[in-house]
Amino acid sequence: STPWLPGSYNRLIIADGVVKDLAGNIMSKGGSYNFTIAANIPVPSGFRSIAFPKQVLNNETAVVAVPELPAGAKSYGLAVASTGLATVSVRGSTKESLPPGIDPQSAFRFFESSLRGQELPAIVQGRSSLRANLIPLAAPVLGETEQFFIPAYGSVATSTLYPGNKVTARCVALTDKVIIYADVGIDLPANSLIADLRMRFEEVIQPRVRDAFGNEPELGPDGESRLTILLTDSMASGIAGIFYGVDLFAKNVSDVQLRESNERKIFYMKYSLSSEILRYGTMAHEFQHMVNYYQKQQLGGTGMFEAVWLNEGLSKYAEEVCGYGILEGDANTARLITLSQDNFSSLSVTDFIGINSYGLSYLFVRFMAQAGRYGTTSRDITRKLVNSRLTGTTNVVAVTGEDFDQTLARWGLSLYLNRYQSADSQDYGFSGLNLDGSYSGVSLPGFVAVDAQSAPTLNLKANGMRCVVKTSTGLATTDFTLQAQQNQIKLWLFDKRP
Repeated sequence: STPWLPGSYNRLIIADGVVKDLAGNIMSKGGSYNFTIAANIPVPSGFRSIAFPKQVLNNETAVVAVPELPAGAKSYGLAVASTGLATVSVRGSTKESLPPGIDPQSAFRFFESSLRGQELPAIVQGRSSLRANLIPLAAPVLGETEQFFIPAYGSVATSTLYPGNKVTARCVALTDKVIIYADVGIDLPANSLIADLRMRFEEVIQPRVRDAFGNEPELGPDGESRLTILLTDSMASGIAGIFYGVDLFAKNVSDVQLRESNERKIFYMKYSLSSEILRYGTMAHEFQHMVNYYQKQQLGGTGMFEAVWLNEGLSKYAEEVCGYGILEGDANTARLITLSQDNFSSLSVTDFIGINSYGLSYLFVRFMAQAGRYGTTSRDITRKLVNSRLTGTTNVVAVTGEDFDQTLARWGLSLYLNRYQSADSQDYGFSGLNLDGSYSGVSLPGFVAVDAQSAPTLNLKANGMRCVVKTSTGLATTDFTLQAQQNQIKLWLFDKRP
């Protein structure tokens, strides 16, 4: 007989006058008993399943037959690829260097991986015994100018070649926490903007990011405890802000990357950003990158960098933590989610390919960090992810305590079911965020299941997924066939049987 599969909804029928009880007596009255087999992750409430999941091996064909599905009711299957590429053909029954396309800002996460083998200066690592011998650079003076490199490495931030890739900037704000420089090419930088920027960073962004993700280095390679913010319009179009790990190293003119180090705790900001929420969200975003870079280097050692997809997701979530997220009016995040939804068929959350990937990375971290899902608070999760020597999927598994494909399935079900109003922290959705809602004038199209009736072929990247749907025509069973033509997949099946 066929074993009952995890999550499957079954009916056991005992016929009248046929089955005997344990004492050998004929049971004159039969019965019908419905039950669901336990699964590692719960079948969505309001749905039944025939398997949660069903594994389909390479070159194996799985016939999905859902019994007694009423006409018009739907049966779904979320196909989740394993660690390799996967191609899945679906057929519904009838009634008969830089990866291509990487955006300029995330390019610096890839550039940082070239620093493997470079050790942060002892002073940045916090070796207090060496501080007495430190000769710091000249202290900044309000109103005086200094030169800064705009990174030429990779020809992303500027097309100006080294060593001509410098801008002159004037110190326009100086406190016990932050030093702000403005490019002298900016005509009369607004005092009100600089004052607001300083206040937002010191009173909101720095304390919130530190609390949620961890601390940046106490001192930069220049021996300065204060963080520097460079305001400039000299970066290439499309760049709102940059943190680049190279700046935490001492300058080395013989190294193609380290020769451009600004030798301080610094991030760069585009001065002329028109959106206030984008400006301060970008500050939070880049500051998380600084914290993340330092924590991974400290805990994991030289050459330890968070996977780009997870690092970018954490920085997008940092924007929300600081009050500059999609629910607070950030149209940029809404547009990024829309791009991920529109291009979902060719994406995988763990394969960051640029602008189309930010939305998925953000939604994955937001899913993980939802209070009560994998930790009591959001902070429990973000701290564990950043304050760890692990990276990527291994980091996620250590935090969730479950296989990565199970986390992927929970996340995928949340994308498609979109139960944003549910009060249950374990339910499939993103609390308060409607994935087919409208935010700041941007309408999200949602994640839409593919109709099995159209016989689609699903080309899934490693850890990619798609959901398929088959509408019942009222026959005894509603069938669709899935064949794993390359690598194995798991099918998380759920349907609307009464």
